Amino acid sequence: MEEGLEIDYLIDKYTSEGVERRARSIAVSGRLVVIHTSPEILVYLGEREDYIIVDRRYCSCQGFAMRLSKPEEGVGCSHVKAARMPERRVRILELGPGEVELVTWEVLTGGFTSTLRRKIYGKRG
Repeated sequence: MEEGLEIDYLIDKYTSEGVERRARSIAVSGRLVVIHTSPEILVYLGEREDYIIVDRRYCSCQGFAMRLSKPEEGVGCSHVKAARMPERRVRILELGPGEVELVTWEVLTGGFTSTLRRKIYGKRG
């Protein structure tokens, strides 16, 4: 199998009713934001935690990491599956110099990006 196709197969193979249902809900929620196009980097703005999704193959959520150790069960998570769905609703946001790195850093180190939320929703106060 070609490099990259194997991971695609394993992600597509990962199907359970709960994951599919959550993925469909996420796909149409409007909570997926494209912050970079090549490679595609999305942020899922969750209610409790945000996640980084890279090229529709990797997610920073704990569920994705846990399933990496069990490839026979399929690899992926509801966030990656949602990012792969054709009916997904995404926002595309152009970020300034250094902002992609800042947003990614905030999500990976704190689980939440106040920078991206301010850009989308404006200042609250």
